[in-house]
Amino acid sequence: MSEDVLERRRAALLERFTTRRAALFDPLAAREEAARAFAASGLPTRKVEAFHFTDLRPLAAYDFDLPDRSAAPATPPDLPAPLAALAARVVFVDGRFAPEFSAPPAAFFAPLAEAPAFLPRTASPLAAINTMFAEDGMVLTLPEGTAGGTLLLLHEARTEGAAFHLRHRIVLGAGARLVLIERAQGRGRHWQNPVYDVSLGAGARLLLLRAVAEGEAAFHTASLYAELGAGAALECALLLAGTGFARNELDLRLQGEGAEARLAAAQLLEGHEFGDLTAVITHAAPRTTSNQRVKNVIDGEARAVFQGRIAVTPAGQKTDGYQKSDSLLLSPRAESDTKPELEIFADDVKCSHGATVGAIDEEALFYLRSRGIPLEEARALLVGAFIEGAWEGVSEELRPLLDALTAEWREGVR
Repeated sequence: MSEDVLERRRAALLERFTTRRAALFDPLAAREEAARAFAASGLPTRKVEAFHFTDLRPLAAYDFDLPDRSAAPATPPDLPAPLAALAARVVFVDGRFAPEFSAPPAAFFAPLAEAPAFLPRTASPLAAINTMFAEDGMVLTLPEGTAGGTLLLLHEARTEGAAFHLRHRIVLGAGARLVLIERAQGRGRHWQNPVYDVSLGAGARLLLLRAVAEGEAAFHTASLYAELGAGAALECALLLAGTGFARNELDLRLQGEGAEARLAAAQLLEGHEFGDLTAVITHAAPRTTSNQRVKNVIDGEARAVFQGRIAVTPAGQKTDGYQKSDSLLLSPRAESDTKPELEIFADDVKCSHGATVGAIDEEALFYLRSRGIPLEEARALLVGAFIEGAWEGVSEELRPLLDALTAEWREGVR
């Protein structure tokens, strides 16, 4: 597949933006800035370091158009049992806010069109495309000291051949707290390309669980930007399972003293699926802490990528940064690509990283089989134990959901 397909898609997206520009709501200046940046960069080839392991040509081969927003969805989304019990929810169907299926916290929530301020986010071509075309999303603002409870954010794609560029803005005032559970699901070939802009005030805490299960024909590219104030804490758990092509980008900046960021992720891939998790955590203040723990389970001819960078600025003295990636290959044709990075410009820090790639332990498998456990069940037990390692240290508000969703995936592939 020639790189010409990337250039053709760049031209097509810019032409589409020019055609639709008059119908898009403000901020038009941010959209135009993003369009200029995308015109200069286009969709990156694998010669670009950040995309060295990720080939965007399969995505560029399809002409994903924006969906028809005139018709309301006729049926409610079908949620997995672990999530169906969450009462407070914001639902988007085919990139459109669906109030008939939502029960948002009215005091803190507004659709994007009613509060449309957002940043250009031009450094990433995928985020720039989102800025150009975003027409809906969620703006959630919690005042100082507010306990926001638990909120379900659902993205469901139903239209074949459509692209959905949702934009979410989440602002937590000083000392505010929120548990946000996101589920991305769909059917058929489509492209979900959401962007999250997160701002945490001093002492605020956000627990975020992203469960992505879009379907084997789907493309999912998500960008999460977060800025953390003094003493703020962001805990992000990512479960990717059952999606054909996925790239999740995280750009977390610890701006205030004592801020903390934790990332726990599991990419569960089979067949010809592809999953890329690219995370940059910047320590820009003293006494900040970060922890990244990633597990990949790869079967068939699937590929997993993890690119993780811990960046410490000169102001980031006494940083404590940890990063670990482990991949379990269940097939001789499975592939794992890992690139851990440390970029340190301070002299009083504690930063470390590690990575492992291997197959199932044959001795452990033999031990289980010698106790009368059938081969497939023994393999499933070992895979389950491996995945459990991703959730070590995850907060108790997220752990039951992660366990239930992981068990649901395991039942589906046995």
